[in-house]
Amino acid sequence: MILGVFYLLTALQYPMGTARRPGPGLYPLLVACSLLASSVITALQARAGEIRVKVDWPRGGGRGRTVAILVALLAYILLLPGIGHPIAATIVVFIALQAFGEFRWPMRIGLALLLGWGSFYLFYNLLGVPLPGGLWFK
Repeated sequence: MILGVFYLLTALQYPMGTARRPGPGLYPLLVACSLLASSVITALQARAGEIRVKVDWPRGGGRGRTVAILVALLAYILLLPGIGHPIAATIVVFIALQAFGEFRWPMRIGLALLLGWGSFYLFYNLLGVPLPGGLWFK
């Protein structure tokens, strides 16, 4: 819920645009509202005693994959200001595909490039959402 409030406050700093031409703040606003709504519903269910979940943490190879994903996400956060979203996202997607052992090498590289650069193009160019470009894409 705290993350949702932070995300909402950040989203409100961007222009919302109009119904005809949405601004860069619309998508983050929708994400923030969804995050807050799901947090409130989960908190109410937990308070009512409806949620009783035993968490089974991964073991063996599953634990290694989980750690690899967490390290990749941390690397994304640390690399983002310097190298920008396109390259950082490409690296994270590649590490995730590698950790899960999905696809062969050429497909992993292709998907990582497509998702890293495609997400930058989608958000930055088509939706007008400012993303860190790093040193090369200012």
